[in-house]
Amino acid sequence: MTQEPCILVIGAPRMALSLFCDRLPQAGETVSLKEHPLYEMGDRATALAVALTRLHARTVFCGVVGDDNMGRIMRDRLYAEGVDTRFLYTAPHTATGLECRLCGKADEARGLQFAGVGRLLEKEQAEEAFACLPDAVCLLADLPPEILSHVMLLASSRHIPVIMDARGGETRLANLPQAEIFCANADECEALSGERPGTADQCLRAMLSLSGRIKARHHVLKLEDRGCFFLDGRLPRYLSACVVHPGGGTGAGTVFLAALTVLYLKSDGNLPLSCKYANASAALALTKPGLYLPTQEEIADFLRQS
Repeated sequence: MTQEPCILVIGAPRMALSLFCDRLPQAGETVSLKEHPLYEMGDRATALAVALTRLHARTVFCGVVGDDNMGRIMRDRLYAEGVDTRFLYTAPHTATGLECRLCGKADEARGLQFAGVGRLLEKEQAEEAFACLPDAVCLLADLPPEILSHVMLLASSRHIPVIMDARGGETRLANLPQAEIFCANADECEALSGERPGTADQCLRAMLSLSGRIKARHHVLKLEDRGCFFLDGRLPRYLSACVVHPGGGTGAGTVFLAALTVLYLKSDGNLPLSCKYANASAALALTKPGLYLPTQEEIADFLRQS
């Protein structure tokens, strides 16, 4: 595939309000914020849609927001990034999901979450989104299992590959139809397979156990600063991470999935090449503070300098 791929992302959107202080308050105490509150999109699916667009994919987002100011802000920000929002539905008389984060020192944080309407996507709405004729569907496992299963069956009937991330997954993932690629980090792999990936042998055992429980053509294990481990069919492969100076970035997992998806489609299914590109892209995402979603041009410059 040489042209820009069309990728449908289906998720449960929510906003995030981050409050930064020098220390967390004690019970009954009020502390001052040390900087302006940060109000941004707070879920992985919307971040993934933006990351894919910055990699020159034609990205379509499907989900539900509330009939409130947060829902309108989310729609406007996705549209400003070039994401197609015609299948971002507004549920009347409801509220958009919100996560509130109180951040103290580097190792201190507290969070509150309001689920809102994000997980109330209907099967008919998901099916309607396939009118965009996607080349692939990206899913995060925080959607209800019945929606995940319905979307995966729809994609299979249309011969559309599904690339799925285990983030936020529920226990019934083992009952889902087969995905093209299933990605998980070490914690998610352990929760789903019962095996903790550490050494090379442990990674192999964990991946074999995961592949026996989660149906996918390929399984990819994200190992953060150690790189990634993947099963190309039944052949295990390990790719080391790119060496960078971390700058406090938080979007490495999202960028990894976006880069993997785009290059997998453009390379006609070359998984080793796609994982290598995803490794480099994720490393770059760590070099700037906060949610840094690099562009295709920034990744190309990083690869030339590495």
